[in-house]
Amino acid sequence: MLTALLLLAMTPAQARHAVKVAPPPVRALLVRQAGCNHFAGEEPYDKERAAYIDAQVRKLRCRSVEADARALKRRYAGNSSVRRLLAEAEHWDTLP
Repeated sequence: MLTALLLLAMTPAQARHAVKVAPPPVRALLVRQAGCNHFAGEEPYDKERAAYIDAQVRKLRCRSVEADARALKRRYAGNSSVRRLLAEAEHWDTLP
């Protein structure tokens, strides 16, 4: 199974190209998702930083990013390239 997973992984160049040619709603979600993943890993070491992180999470609409990703997967169910990109990007914290 690990071999199958490794074969599915995109190279960085493939990922950059896939993001570049993705439909606009998919690109928008990828930006949000990467931002949400990034801020989920940030440490709120003081009140100012905590407020900044909270503001970014609200701005990116992180509470709905998973539901929005599911909706795009349904919308693009027949497009294997988009579905693969969405799957690859689930854990990105920056865009390639």
